[in-house]
Amino acid sequence: KNEKSMGVYWKDKALESCVESLRIRRLYLERSGEGEEGEEQPIDFFKNGVARELYNKGRLHFWRAEWNDGIHALEEGLELLHSIGKNMSPETIQILLLMSKIESKRNNYSQALLHLDKIKAIDEERKQLHHASSLSVLSPLSKSERKKWDIDVADSLRCVGRIYLQEQFYDKG
Repeated sequence: KNEKSMGVYWKDKALESCVESLRIRRLYLERSGEGEEGEEQPIDFFKNGVARELYNKGRLHFWRAEWNDGIHALEEGLELLHSIGKNMSPETIQILLLMSKIESKRNNYSQALLHLDKIKAIDEERKQLHHASSLSVLSPLSKSERKKWDIDVADSLRCVGRIYLQEQFYDKG
């Protein structure tokens, strides 16, 4: 019992520090572009940082079984990534995968599958763009990013299978 309360304590502490980090990152984001002439802070850099922290916040809510808060944080992160043109990035894949897992936990299988379909579509589009031109519009993934990408895409396919199984049992009662 004591171990369990310690786990809750550390999850609370992790969420507190994540919220504080998010507050600071948002402050930087608000101030980006200020600075002296020719010394502008890159707004995309700060948006990316906020999006990454929102993913962490979503993951913490997932661990705490706070589904709505998790989805809200992830949707906000996804919006930020899209605003800086990173809608086919590894970060986007991670967010969609986690959103799918949360929707599965809420027994919202159709929504979970929708997120997984988006992952599959992004992967396909990225492959087509890569094959279409050696001077790809997309920045190439490093070897480790490619490996992580492949693992996340494979994980999303595994989730599809798991959801179909859950739906089958769920429908039968």
